[in-house]
Amino acid sequence: MDSGFEMSIRIVEVTSAPAQFLIRRLSDELTKMYDTPPDAAEQYIQEAKPAERGAFAVAFAGEEPIACGMIRPYAEDAQVAEVKRVYVEPAWRKRGVGRVIMIALEAEAKSLGYRKTLLETGILQPAAIRLYESLGYQRCPCYGRYASDPLSVCFDKVIPAD
Repeated sequence: MDSGFEMSIRIVEVTSAPAQFLIRRLSDELTKMYDTPPDAAEQYIQEAKPAERGAFAVAFAGEEPIACGMIRPYAEDAQVAEVKRVYVEPAWRKRGVGRVIMIALEAEAKSLGYRKTLLETGILQPAAIRLYESLGYQRCPCYGRYASDPLSVCFDKVIPAD
């Protein structure tokens, strides 16, 4: 895909400055979008922790961090990676950056031995829903704390074997 700019994807520590910057930006955006109390942003931040068999991907335009996403093991099934914290800075949206992050996360999940990915997004995020559907994700029953959340939409995707 020709995005019209040079972009690199790096797997970084979730505690790194670029990761923490993007997590904070995402948390602030979700807090406003879903009209949640300011301390809810801290919950989003706390959920992004280092995980064994996990990875945090950051897209850079030059040295500027412009997007991120992470995978971590899904607690109820060791063969499933949960996708979390997918975010693209507003100025970089509609340029294919989210798609590149998701493809990188799927490749990382496969390399870590996962057979499926699972994710949750919100009903107020139609662009995210379109992205996941365009990548072959299928709606599935919501899981965990999202199971009874009317604002949540959940998806999964089998990672194809070579």
